[in-house]
Amino acid sequence: MQFSRRSLKESQEKLKSAEAFVDAAEPKKIPPKTERRGRGKPRKSEELTKPVSVSLTKTDLKTLDDQFKRYNMLTYMLQHDNSKSLNRSDIVRIMANRLSVMSDNEFIEFILD
Repeated sequence: MQFSRRSLKESQEKLKSAEAFVDAAEPKKIPPKTERRGRGKPRKSEELTKPVSVSLTKTDLKTLDDQFKRYNMLTYMLQHDNSKSLNRSDIVRIMANRLSVMSDNEFIEFILD
């Protein structure tokens, strides 16, 4: 049996592709705790966002939208170079994270206020 340079090269490429295929099937190690950025978004995480619905009145929706617009305007006016623009999801995520670290008393006072 005689091998040509081209056939050897093709078989080598198939071997590399097979290894890449097997390596991609291996589960990646999930970090024990998701590292978070300052604004609440997960950084390099296996955790994916999932769309959910939230029911709001038009007034509540405007209030929510005003918050991220306010942040975006302030960062532009104050010329924060490292800031990124926020959206509705970011605001909801920030609030959920902030509420989760409150003590029971702080939580009740905040909600009832």
